[in-house]
Amino acid sequence: MNPSDENLAVSLNPQWSAKPLTISDFFDRDVRKSILERLDSKQILCLLGARRTGKTSLLKCILSDLLSKGVPQKQLFYFSFDELMAPDHAYLDALLSFFFERIAEHEKARCYIFLDEIHNIDFWQAILKRHYDSLHPNAKFLVTGSSSVWIKRKSRESLAGRAYDLRVRTLSFGEYLGFCGVKIPPPATPASFADIEKFRRSLLLNEKEIVKRFDDHLLRGGFPETISAKMTLPEAQSYIWSQVVEKTVLRDLSLYFPVENPMIILEILKILAWQSSGLFELKNLAGTLGVNAATVSRYISYLEIGYLLEFSYNYTKSRVKQVRSLKKAYASDTGLITAIGRLGEDTLQHPDETGRIVETAVRNHLSRYAECYFWRDEHKNEVDIVARYRKSLLPVEVKYVDRVSGGDLKTLRSFMDKYSLRRGIIATKSVMENLGDIWAVPAWLLMLMRWEDR
Repeated sequence: MNPSDENLAVSLNPQWSAKPLTISDFFDRDVRKSILERLDSKQILCLLGARRTGKTSLLKCILSDLLSKGVPQKQLFYFSFDELMAPDHAYLDALLSFFFERIAEHEKARCYIFLDEIHNIDFWQAILKRHYDSLHPNAKFLVTGSSSVWIKRKSRESLAGRAYDLRVRTLSFGEYLGFCGVKIPPPATPASFADIEKFRRSLLLNEKEIVKRFDDHLLRGGFPETISAKMTLPEAQSYIWSQVVEKTVLRDLSLYFPVENPMIILEILKILAWQSSGLFELKNLAGTLGVNAATVSRYISYLEIGYLLEFSYNYTKSRVKQVRSLKKAYASDTGLITAIGRLGEDTLQHPDETGRIVETAVRNHLSRYAECYFWRDEHKNEVDIVARYRKSLLPVEVKYVDRVSGGDLKTLRSFMDKYSLRRGIIATKSVMENLGDIWAVPAWLLMLMRWEDR
């Protein structure tokens, strides 16, 4: 390593000089607990997620946690590869040698190495494997990346059994409230309607502000910096477009995958994000764009790899039928919908646009805890979301209205009868009511709770 690279490494690690770490505007994240639980294991921990979801802040926060627990300051090493575009893997080798040989006080003792945006280094997995297996078996590596397949495809063979993947999503509604300074109790995991009522009572003092903040969360989404920097909605949308969409499509995906026309990828994203939560057919999309279906399918997979789009299949017990059926596309964050469409503050006054955004928000929240599908029968009766757990199913219909009618429940009950289910949910705008086999729950309240397998 040349002196300038060494100076960069030193500047990124103020703890070596006993200087305080600077973690600006960090509010605790749910995923932090999962990271801390895995720090004692030997496995390389890979934090994966879209750009600007807070992976770097999480790494620095974990580093700070370790310092506070008494880990020697020179046994901790952080480095960011965000601005390095596929340099030779020897750079990473030299960097680690610099740390172990010149910084670490106890080369063979436990140390923690944080490597941010490591997907910008070619063949990084071979280097880490060598350190993991023989050179420094007591080192704990935590790495981040903004593309799931770049981490997995390039590393799975050589890091098989050596790496654990953990998804870092955009802020949940509860995390968003924390960033805004609104204090709420820990999320409840409801086993009964009484649990939901009890949790709502715990929010009573802040409920009006929470409901107001929910609208803002739907419009701007959950990219941390848009909240911590107190951006206006137009500023947040410009940030999401330039820092998340353009950098993912024009930089990450275009560099790491065969992309003949990146503008077609942007057009696909615009179309599918705009109709988020809607059904789509590959052939129709290809016809609209004037591109063959195979290319469109490949480009769609890249958008999923970059964590910009997610997909739900029609629920059936046959996996073959699921793959062959229509799919629903969802923007991975509602902020992407409004940023791509440059939607204004009045958006939530339009029922159709509001419905797409709220269904996307509810589906993305439930996907934190379960695999999400939808259900549509041969008569085109449809249930918006089917959360599939290891032992059970939870069907959820999104009706963002102030009054629920019997017709709103008919298809939901039909699905419940078909699969012998005792419980369904209808996500509303304001209605909260125990309808026996179906619970009507305001969407904002639903998104503050953990919907785990019971």
